[in-house]
Amino acid sequence: MNLKNKNPSIKILVGYHKPAVLLKDEILTPIHLGRVLATQASKDGELSKQDYEWLCENMIGDDTGDNISHLNRYFCELTGIYWAWKNYDKLGNPDYIGFMHYRRQFVFDEGIADRFENSIYYYKYEKIDEYLKQLIDINKIDISLYDIISPKALKIKEHSKRKYETVPEFLFSFCSGTKFYALIELMKNDEKLQKYRHLALNLSNQGSFFPCNMFIMKKDLFFEYCEFLFYTMFKLYDRFKQKLSNTNSSSKRELSWISEYITSTFIKKQIEHGKKSKEVCLSHIIKTDSLTLKKDLLRAKIKDEIKQADIVSFDIFDTLLLRTYLKPSDLFEHLEQNFNAKNFAYARSIAERKAMKELNKTQASFDDIYNFLPKKFHFLKDKERELEYKNIYANKFMKELFEYALSLNKKVFLISDMYYDEQFISSLLEKCDIKGYDKLYVSSTYNLNKRSGSLFEYVFDKIDVDRDKILHIGDNELSDYKTPSKYGIKALCVPMPSSLFFEEYKLLKDFYEANTNLTSSIILALLVKKTVFDEDIDYYKYLGYFIGGAFIFAISNFVFENIIKNGLKDIFFIARDGYMIKEVFELILKKRNIKDINSSYIVASRAFNLLINPDLSKLKINDRQQKIHSLFHFLCEQNEKFNDLYKNISDAEEKYNILLNEKDLIKEISNKNKELYKHYLSQFDFKAQNIAIFDGNASTFSSLKLLKSMFKDKNFFPLYYNVGGDDEIKKKINFNAYENGYVKIINYTFSEFLMSAPHFSKSYINEDKEFVENNNDFEELYKEIFSLIYKHELDFAEDLLDSFADFKVSFDNQIIASYINFFLVNMGKRDEFYLKDVYIGVDSAHSLHLKIIRYNANMYAPALGATYRMKDQLSYRLGTILLKSNNVKSLFACPFKLLKELVSFKTREYILKLLRHKTPPLYTYKDYNEALKIKKHLTYRLGNLLVKHPFTFLFRVSKVYKEWKREKGRYI
Repeated sequence: MNLKNKNPSIKILVGYHKPAVLLKDEILTPIHLGRVLATQASKDGELSKQDYEWLCENMIGDDTGDNISHLNRYFCELTGIYWAWKNYDKLGNPDYIGFMHYRRQFVFDEGIADRFENSIYYYKYEKIDEYLKQLIDINKIDISLYDIISPKALKIKEHSKRKYETVPEFLFSFCSGTKFYALIELMKNDEKLQKYRHLALNLSNQGSFFPCNMFIMKKDLFFEYCEFLFYTMFKLYDRFKQKLSNTNSSSKRELSWISEYITSTFIKKQIEHGKKSKEVCLSHIIKTDSLTLKKDLLRAKIKDEIKQADIVSFDIFDTLLLRTYLKPSDLFEHLEQNFNAKNFAYARSIAERKAMKELNKTQASFDDIYNFLPKKFHFLKDKERELEYKNIYANKFMKELFEYALSLNKKVFLISDMYYDEQFISSLLEKCDIKGYDKLYVSSTYNLNKRSGSLFEYVFDKIDVDRDKILHIGDNELSDYKTPSKYGIKALCVPMPSSLFFEEYKLLKDFYEANTNLTSSIILALLVKKTVFDEDIDYYKYLGYFIGGAFIFAISNFVFENIIKNGLKDIFFIARDGYMIKEVFELILKKRNIKDINSSYIVASRAFNLLINPDLSKLKINDRQQKIHSLFHFLCEQNEKFNDLYKNISDAEEKYNILLNEKDLIKEISNKNKELYKHYLSQFDFKAQNIAIFDGNASTFSSLKLLKSMFKDKNFFPLYYNVGGDDEIKKKINFNAYENGYVKIINYTFSEFLMSAPHFSKSYINEDKEFVENNNDFEELYKEIFSLIYKHELDFAEDLLDSFADFKVSFDNQIIASYINFFLVNMGKRDEFYLKDVYIGVDSAHSLHLKIIRYNANMYAPALGATYRMKDQLSYRLGTILLKSNNVKSLFACPFKLLKELVSFKTREYILKLLRHKTPPLYTYKDYNEALKIKKHLTYRLGNLLVKHPFTFLFRVSKVYKEWKREKGRYI
């Protein structure tokens, strides 16, 4: 937060009683409430040692100087307010003092109404991020105009879920009335409180109050408030002290709830006295922790356990070492894709199980596994080890703890259930700079494993150390926690980085559950790597790395593969859509050490095609009116006389008639631009006969037509992201497009935004033979934002290529489209805040603009229906038949019913295809998340198993049933 108002000075205390995202800057001052009681059980349970230490390290406590920290169970946040009153000088004697909570804050942004989802009274927000910090920045208002800032009044009748009308009715729904009426009696009869008597008399009938004990006040008002508040509170406490000490934790807090009406009474009194006040909306944060916070607390916990141990053992894979896949088996899928080795992934997993069974081993070795694979796959043996080596990386978080154990001179062992031999695993560890450990134990070497406990017995039986002085750390609940615990070894089960990631980005978890495949696995694994070990992700890094990165790489790799496949050596990327694609394309060439392919970034815009090839005969068509306006715009720009005569003309029909009458002038301007453009093109090397070009979205192939008109003797090989427009036109062009499947990105403006350049469009060449940028106010913000995100798009590509080296990564275009669409249909208020004012030019002249706005899925698909469509899928239909086959007669008929259903389903699909019937993707429906749950039903699982593995269904069905039963119970 930037402190703009240096005078007056402000401090706002933020109350904490447990670790949560830290709100701390020059103004916001976190305070630990009830610190003196922190190690005792409270309503939130017992505070761990690590939680307590974190709170002590990151904020002041309410237990120093004159304090009432010991009364926190009764007074709650008031112990922090009391501390500020009695220790004001320790806060720097600010002119204004305030108080709010780690979960609830004042929202000073005046546009609050359209930025939050209003829930009863508070404005709900998912988590504390950079967007929320802007909204709660007090510098958005001039504090010097006010004596007191309060929460917006909570009107009981409007905001209570039940139809309460008065303060007592609302309060008594969760609190006994005795203490409330005691407050009224006290304020009516106590001499020191007489000036509040009339407010006390009305309190029972009032329909609103100021909740949460939140405020910002001038210093003198704050001291007056504290005198009133704590005089009254101590009177009530003395009266109910005995009863409070014998009640449960919830009842103990009743006095703190009553205090909200004391605070409210004070605020109303100040308003009566003419104090300048302002009511401000309050936020309610749903998720108060963060990835950074979780890591900090976990790090502290593990370090504390390491200190107490004599020997520390670490699991290796998914603990110390990580792969750039979400599942280990995805590596096999990648090999299958890379080398076109059909069914390798399935055969590889079967071979491992078969080897252990037939050789009677607890862990098959790598050689054993390949001995049980068909010979046609044996060439992949070295490739598998190579790919493993290339994409493995150190879990920096766990590596830090490994090195911490070494720094304390602990004996450190590495223990792994793995088919690789110790020598290869040692090379992986060395690559990741994990060294200094005492001994490496691998299950395949000893034919023992962690899962059964036999490997732990072997490692630790001969060591003269008490078992409770041995600490084992790993990610597997059974092998790394339950089993060693049975043997008396202290064990810690640490969460995998992917699980931490999905807790932070729940929507991406939903996407992965709906798209469990290699493309989504690699994309999300890279995001895990970036998020779990990188600094905090701000919005523009998120937009560039999380959303744009995979999209740009996928298209760039599509271009690369086409160039290689067709043996081309020259490619021209058309401005502006080709800017990022060229950047990543050249990065691919560099990483692949390819030096004989030339790429250039050239302007071959719709604008120039119109100027050089102005075919007036085609401009009369209704759907070409935009071109009439654009050509008119360019002529006005380039010819002063034309501009003076016609600049105020707006009607397309009138413009068209003027163009017909000015054919000679248009020809003159066209010829002039042609010569200028030839001069511009002369800087590029057009020696090759066959030249590839890449452009973004195409409908009339203007860039291709322009280049063909300039170089009639060249053969152009056009590549596009997407091609739309007239089918008859498309039939005449031999092109290749990336987006050519059923699933397409539903907002082409957003795809253009991700695939653009950090500069304005270039409209024409001036007399100095230089392109003039179409500098306009509309695109100023777009250019500024894209200048921030494009670097992160490039970072994604670099990280991806570094993770896999020479191994190809080809993203499925359907999954990429689904991935972008998933973002678009789930855009929230945060996305809207950052993108709502971004405009992109969409016509030839870049004079018409589309706004990137929060995408409304209801415009694209029905509100409901995903559940119905999920149940209408073949998997669910077949599963239904299988589950209904529960007697001898139905079992006999089952195969015939299944065959009939399959034929019926396929016939319907074929007819719908002939009719070109299209339905929106499932994720655009409002009930999409409900539909996803159906995939967990036994009905769907059995049917899906039959669809995927019809010949081995009977051998697999037991495993599927056991998994279903273990996870969720029976759903039919």
